[in-house]
Amino acid sequence: MGISYEEKSCLLEKDSVLDEIDRRMRDEKFSGRAAFVEVREVPDETAVFVCDDGDGFSWHDYVDRDFTAKTGFHGRGIGLCQTFSRTLAYLGKGNKVIAVCGNDGEPSP
Repeated sequence: MGISYEEKSCLLEKDSVLDEIDRRMRDEKFSGRAAFVEVREVPDETAVFVCDDGDGFSWHDYVDRDFTAKTGFHGRGIGLCQTFSRTLAYLGKGNKVIAVCGNDGEPSP
């Protein structure tokens, strides 16, 4: 949808993020975009691959940060994914990601 971190912060403060997402979904610029999710499970792990038609984002700015002290309306998603994944890897411009999780109920080793 192309909503920046700063834009999302403002929209959440106004309780209008869902309205903005709805508006953008009807916008020609975004309405034709799609997302693809693939899940593969084997005995010891599950891999989830997500790819979308978006412009990506500067994922380098968010990976490996400590999100436990985050107190805002949002900004903890990547940190949570890192915590519960053995591997979390963004590919290219940030519109593709793969997460590998253990099927043993344990977070990353």
